Amino acid sequence: MYNLSKDYKALYLFVANGNTPIAFVDYKFSDKHICRDVCRVKKSNDNSINFTARGIGYGGVDIWLVDENKVSMKTEFIKECRRLNVEWILP
Repeated sequence: MYNLSKDYKALYLFVANGNTPIAFVDYKFSDKHICRDVCRVKKSNDNSINFTARGIGYGGVDIWLVDENKVSMKTEFIKECRRLNVEWILP
């Protein structure tokens, strides 16, 4: 069994420090079905953070969005985690 967490502030700090954790996200397969998939959470060279698996992007936060809306990356990241119902595997 894995120890899963919804501590999105801790996840943000973990990813911001260059780590790439494994997480689970929810996504809609159709209007009636919500599915769950494993993914990695990774900060890219342009400082955006993405939730991806096998070439599929489930979501993320881009630096341009943060700059444009004058909000913090951490705030937008936490919003995105809630939207995707992220649970991540604690190291």
